[in-house]
Formats: sequence, C-alpha cells, structure tokens
Amino acid sequence: MTKKRNCIYAFSLAEVLIAMTIVGIVAMLVIPGLRKYTSQHAFVTQLKKDYVTLNQSLDLAFADDISIDIEKMGGSKFFTDKFVPALNSIKICNADNMYASEDSIDGCLASENEGLTLTPQNAVILADGSTIANDDMYYIVDVNGPNLPNVVGSDIFTFELKRVKGEGLDPDAEEDG
Repeated sequence: MTKKRNCIYAFSLAEVLIAMTIVGIVAMLVIPGLRKYTSQHAFVTQLKKDYVTLNQSLDLAFADDISIDIEKMGGSKFFTDKFVPALNSIKICNADNMYASEDSIDGCLASENEGLTLTPQNAVILADGSTIANDDMYYIVDVNGPNLPNVVGSDIFTFELKRVKGEGLDPDAEEDG
C-alpha cells in the first residue's frame, strides 16, 4: 500500500522577494510621474479658484461703489481700500513684510520668485493658502502662497486689470492701446 502525501504548495521566500522587487521597481518608475501630474492638476484647480475669487472681489468692490475709477485712484490704493476688504484673507502684507525670510515664513510671498518681473507692493494670503499680490494695475496670484517652488507659469501667474471699451462709467471711452 502506498501512502499519499499531503502536499501544500506555497511560494518560497526567494519567489516572494523577487515579486516584491519587481513591484518596487515598477512603483519607483510610476510614482514620480503621478506626483508631478497631481501637483500640476492641483495648481490648475487652485488657479481657477483664485481667478474666480479675483472676479468676485472686483464685482463686490464695484457693487459697493460703481463710480470707482481705478486708474485715477491708483491700482495699489484700489487694492488696499476696495479690493482687500472683499477677500477672505488671513494675512495682509505690504512692501516691508512682503517676502518670507530664511528664519520665518511670515511674508506673503517666498523670497525665491523665478521669472517674476513685477515688484509687489501689497499682498494678502487667502484662507485657502494662496497669495494675491498687487503691483499697480497688475495682480500676481501665487497658488501655493509663500511655499516653494515659485516659478512663473507653474505656480505664479499675473493678471492685468484694465478697462475694456464700453464698460464702466463712460461707454464712449476709447480703449487704451
């Protein structure tokens, strides 16, 4: 009579280690691409949100006082007097405390701004962590606030505030060239 053996089939330790190594290599190749895609997607989403915030704040400022002439008032004065009160800001900065230093991140913008040709005069950090800064008639949006990286076109964007022909106080006004 022959005895039957109960054989249990399982993976050896070497086979498990080889499988884990292959999974690790694939993850090492895929994860950086996914991380880059998700951060770009987050920046785009935040930029859209900040753009809507800019438009809503302008609408609120003009709803409060339709006779505002931003060009006569000055872009910086308009920003501090009319625009900032309409924002949900947690911190307000001026030229003295605009940039974060190495010791602290108390500023509204990081000190390393690659490609930024404007010099912000005033800025606010919004409740969502992004920064909106002002240089006369230009608005700078930093979607990740005082955090790095700060590269124009990646997480820093500029907008120009200007009157479009037919809008505002004088519908017959000539559009500036």
